[in-house]
Parts: sequence; structure tokens; C-alpha cells
Amino acid sequence: MPVNFTEVKQKIIKPGLGITPPEVEAKDEIIEQRGERSKVWNLGGDKRRCIVGMKALHYRDNPLDTNEQFKEIDLTLLPDKSCHKTQYDIQVYDNKVGFSYTTKRGGRLDFELLEIGGVAVDNGRFNIVQDGNQLYWNNVADDIDIKIMLRPQSAELYKQLKTATAAKTFKWRVQRWKDSKCDFSRELSGIDSTIKAGHLEINAITTLESKEVDRDIYIFEEEWTGRLSRIVDLETRIKEWKTDPIYPVIIDAVANEEVTANTDDGIEKFNASITNNADLIVCKSDQTKNGWMRFASVNLPQGANITAATLGMSLKYCTGPNTVDVYFENMDNATQPFTAADRPSQMATGVKIPAGGIAWTPGSSAALDTVGVTNAIQTLVDRTGWASGQGMRCAVMNGLGNLYWYAADHATKPPTQLDITYTVGGGGSPGAILLMDHFNGGFLNG
Repeated sequence: MPVNFTEVKQKIIKPGLGITPPEVEAKDEIIEQRGERSKVWNLGGDKRRCIVGMKALHYRDNPLDTNEQFKEIDLTLLPDKSCHKTQYDIQVYDNKVGFSYTTKRGGRLDFELLEIGGVAVDNGRFNIVQDGNQLYWNNVADDIDIKIMLRPQSAELYKQLKTATAAKTFKWRVQRWKDSKCDFSRELSGIDSTIKAGHLEINAITTLESKEVDRDIYIFEEEWTGRLSRIVDLETRIKEWKTDPIYPVIIDAVANEEVTANTDDGIEKFNASITNNADLIVCKSDQTKNGWMRFASVNLPQGANITAATLGMSLKYCTGPNTVDVYFENMDNATQPFTAADRPSQMATGVKIPAGGIAWTPGSSAALDTVGVTNAIQTLVDRTGWASGQGMRCAVMNGLGNLYWYAADHATKPPTQLDITYTVGGGGSPGAILLMDHFNGGFLNG
């Protein structure tokens, strides 16, 4: 079935609503307790439910004003093709292909398409279609459509090549204001209609056109060679380069907030190196790859009585016995693993919670599978150095098969999450529930 251009990536209008617990309503939200990535609801009495995400749910018009109330993000494009209810302001052009992106943290980025296939863009031929947080420039060139999609901390451009005769080169002018807190991605990706492409082979060149007092102006050229890689062995995940794409083919690029680079998940490779922002978190039976993740800003008070806690992930694929061990690190305010001593394979027994690991056999489907981690979380919050808002880090290791998980920001799969129910002070009346959606581009991007 051909890939559907209108359904590429999740169409998020109000990202906060996507993770609202089913037992609460908007009227029950305690707005004064909003954070950039969190919401709190009053469930009656002293019972609360808190959701903490890894991606922005709210914004401030002035991010530096800590007294300003956080507002709900709404990515709907207005009739004038602008949007302001997120962490940036954007004006999408309707007389040419491009946009002007201004981050509320300071700085600006302008994009304009100049050429397709070596020919100047005819800005009089395309027609505009606006849909929520998306805008399409249809029929930009023969068999080519382009769309922009707004996300909480980024604007993404997609080019659809409908047939083999469609042009494969694009030239853009990019203006980046100096000291900007935003930038554009020079690494492009894409899929064909098999939706199994590992990579499209794209040559991209950025050259400086001019330096102005307040900005630098670049020419960004991209060319798809017509080649793409596909997985040819599901067990080994080996890919081979192919020259038989199934059209349509979609290529994307991103303008985003610089702070969104994900450093809270990744893979340890060959017991030697740590990588961040992995496309997939992998746990392999030969121990050459282990997965790790960090949950930042866990709002659990020291000494809380943990009544239930689960870690849930959405499995993409596994081979052989799909059993792994899950460990949490016995430490206060865990950071990202940067050094050799931080690697999952280097975790000493005294650092692992529990020492023998938590055996987990995820299901074979993409449903959200969970494993109980109540005792591990209790051990962490009982530490005298633990304080609400600190981070927790865990590892997925010792796989008896090869396992791959989806990212939390996947368009259709359930997000990776840490779900904790607790009462304050080691007992008493029912307390809050903490649900952490591990994000940013996410954990286990598939």
C-alpha cells in the first residue's frame, strides 16, 4: 500500500491532551501547578495525578519570566498561516514555499525554496491546503508536493516524490540570525512506500552565501541519488542498498529548538561506547548492545510509600527467547551516562537495583508491555539523598534474544512510561499517581 502523505508523522494539535489520564477532565487540572513538561489534576481530597513528559506540553511567551503562567500549546495554524501558541512563533508563506521561524528563547530562522531539479520554483503553480497544524504546497513541480508540520519544538518539512520522473534535487536559501537558539537539521531521512527503508542516500551541501550584520545566509542543496537501504534479514537486521524504490517517496528536514537534542536514552555498543538519541534501543543476546534510559525530574517526595510502579515499553521486534533484565541505578539524581564507568555493562552489583535484575518477558506484539519495578523505585526514594525532581536511570540488558523497542514519540505506538502510585510520608490517605512519558524524539525511535 502506498505511503499516505497526509498521515506521515502524528498530527499533534494540543500535545498535552494526548496523555490526559482517562479518569480526569480538563476542569480538574490545577493550572497553577503546570510545568513546561508536566500537568497535575485534582482527583478529589488529597489525591492527585501528575504526568511528566519529556517534551514540551506548555509554553510561556517570555521563557525567562518564571512568574508567567504556563499556557497550553495549540499548534493550529491561524487563517493568516501563523502560529504563536507554542515555544516559537512561525509564519508560513503562501506566496512561496518556506517559512519564518522565531524561537521565544531568542533568534530566527527563515527557509525559502529556490530551485527544484535545477529549475527556479514557479511560485504561481502550486495550490495551498491548510489542515490543523499542517500546510501543503501541492503541485510545486511535476509529481512533487511539499508540506510543513508544526510540532511543539520544531517545524518539519516533507517532500513527496510521486513517481520516478519527479526531480530529485532541491535548493533552499536559509537565513539564520546570529546567536539564535534554533537551527535546521542538515541530516535528511525518508521512506518509500515499503516503509522499510533504513536510509535514503541523500547528498547534502551547505555553502555560505553571505554574512550580514545580524544574520548568516546559506544555500542548502539536497539530492536524492535514487538509492535506499532496506532490511533484508529480520533477525540480524542487515540492510542492503537498493535501487528499486516504491513510489511515492517522502524526504524530510527539520527546523528545531537546539535544546531538543535527546540525551536521555541510547545504546551501549560492544561494552565500549555510549550513544544518544538512538533510532532503536536494542538489547542483543551476544551482549554487544545494551539499552539505557533516564527519567528526568521524577516528582516523588523522599520517603514516599510506593504502592505500585511499572515500566512499560512498546516492543517492535524480537528474535529467540524475548527475555531481558531491567536494572535501576542506586544513586541520587542520575545524569546521562557520559563516562566508561556509567555504561550499563560496568554497573557493579551494589549499584544495581535489584542486584539480580528484574526478569522481563515482553510480549511479541507492539502493545505496551509492563514489568513491575515497585521495589526498585521504593529503594531509590528511601535514599537519604533523594529529593523530588531528581532523575532516575535504568538499563535493559542480558537479552536472551534480540529485542527492539519503538520510540515514545512514535505516531501510533504507546509511549514508554514509568507509572508510579504512591502515598506521601510512608502511609495515610491515597496520594498522587506519577506517569512519566519518556520522550524527545523519544526513547527507542522506530
